[in-house]
Amino acid sequence: MATRGATHRPLFNASDAKFLAELPWLLIAAWFLPERRWNRSSLALERLKFHLGWLNTVSVATMMARSLSGSPSGEFAVAWAASRTECHVQVLHTLRPGATPRPAVELCGIEHLATALAQRRGCLLWVAHFCFNSLAVKIALAQAGHRLWHVSRREHGFSKTRFGMSVLNPLRVAAERRYLAGRILIDRVNPGGALVAARRILEGGGIVSFTAGAWEGVRPVDVELLGARLPLSTGAAGLALQTGAPLLPVFATRGGDRTVRVEVGAPIRVPTDGTRDQNVLAMAQEFADRTEPYIRRCPSEWRGWRNLKEPASAGPDRHTR
Repeated sequence: MATRGATHRPLFNASDAKFLAELPWLLIAAWFLPERRWNRSSLALERLKFHLGWLNTVSVATMMARSLSGSPSGEFAVAWAASRTECHVQVLHTLRPGATPRPAVELCGIEHLATALAQRRGCLLWVAHFCFNSLAVKIALAQAGHRLWHVSRREHGFSKTRFGMSVLNPLRVAAERRYLAGRILIDRVNPGGALVAARRILEGGGIVSFTAGAWEGVRPVDVELLGARLPLSTGAAGLALQTGAPLLPVFATRGGDRTVRVEVGAPIRVPTDGTRDQNVLAMAQEFADRTEPYIRRCPSEWRGWRNLKEPASAGPDRHTR
């Protein structure tokens, strides 16, 4: 397992400039257009960006085609970018005074959460990285009477520059905080502090959520997914091993409806027959295996296409290497 340290962020970059240029359009869509037009408007914006040379779809289209056995499609990748843009619209809509929570959600698998909480060890949610998950999961849990603590980072939101983290990202955080008990911030210099805070929440019987990606934490592993490799941070799995708290996978997908279906899965099995690293890897791989059907069902909603790597060469069993 590799360990990552703190990273230096630029003050401002071209992505910030592009986002500021499209921000007026996003605000108009969020505050004045009916929800049924958000998807079409987002597609129109991404097609415009593609023709202006602002949107590079080659890597996403190629990986989609390779993983889903098709030919590269720029239009398919534009739809992928439009899903992200529509998520931005949902966030900005939430900031409008008196706004109805969006997206509309349907919560499934709540019995898994109830069973987990009954063990009185708290509960960990490992949320698959689909475009609508950041608001939908929090809204769904809050509407069901559960307020969770989310492990996050300053880069979460619209930008990863110092300007973006100070000026733009607080908009995203403010929208999400409406449905959270609190936010546990990862310090790149001392990342262990976030895990200590999360353990305290679990000891009090609370719910802690992690988004599945290679940014939340410092010990990523490569899991096999869609015939390729995906780097995945293992803070959630490691915390489950340390505390005994159940680790539940969560999938938020929309498909052809405007309602986002938030599915809480059965707990991920916690192995005990290997080393810590082997057990964590096995848990991460089970999460990836359970995520793959959702990606195949809603490929334009999954945010991980750019993080997939070339397929791993033949070698030891994936759960024990």
